[in-house]
Amino acid sequence: LGITLGSCSSSASISLAPDLSGNAVIELRISDVLTWYYQDITGEYDIESIVQEEALDRQFALRPGIDMVSFDDRGGGEITIGLAFDDVNRLVQAEAKNRDLLLVRREAASGGLERLSLEVNRETVSALLSLGPVSSNALSAYLLPSPGSEVDEDIYREDLIWALGDYADADELSRLIAASEISLIFALPRVPRSISGGRELGMEEVRRLGIAESSAVAFTLNIVELLALSTPEDFSVLY
Repeated sequence: LGITLGSCSSSASISLAPDLSGNAVIELRISDVLTWYYQDITGEYDIESIVQEEALDRQFALRPGIDMVSFDDRGGGEITIGLAFDDVNRLVQAEAKNRDLLLVRREAASGGLERLSLEVNRETVSALLSLGPVSSNALSAYLLPSPGSEVDEDIYREDLIWALGDYADADELSRLIAASEISLIFALPRVPRSISGGRELGMEEVRRLGIAESSAVAFTLNIVELLALSTPEDFSVLY
């Protein structure tokens, strides 16, 4: 089972074994706007990147079940991070302190089929954010919603545009925010029978992603919709 996470500024290819352990390769393309903003709020004008290898090492060292196996900073805001992890559900449970929390659920269905679903809600989103690269620096405190807080989508979008307004005009920031999407792409061993909250990828899309299986489905949310999530979304595929 393979999963890919992507947005207009980052992407991550994640492979899951049947026990939900796996590895990930995260490709970051960090906007100058975020770097300039970070420099101003911290006074660290000599930094070359807002994602630092040493900070990530410290972050993951405190979390059993996940290890950074590679870090490649090519300059210009382009960084590739390799991770290896145990059961992904145990990782989010540890971050949320909720032993029953699930991010990925796999269940047997009638007729020899399987159902794969994502539990996308405030708890799982907060847990994933705390594992992400940006959570290791000051940007998370200034730009991300407080864990467990109720966030209105329109107000949050306006707050982002205001916070970053010294680094780009409102129209450009609005376009960047509107185009920022996160997609979870599941590679499947056979053609899906039904999909809720997503779509099946075309053959060319599957080929470009380098997925070994011939079928895959994508579930996509705008980043602001994801961070301001007020009700659980239904993302599942029957195959």
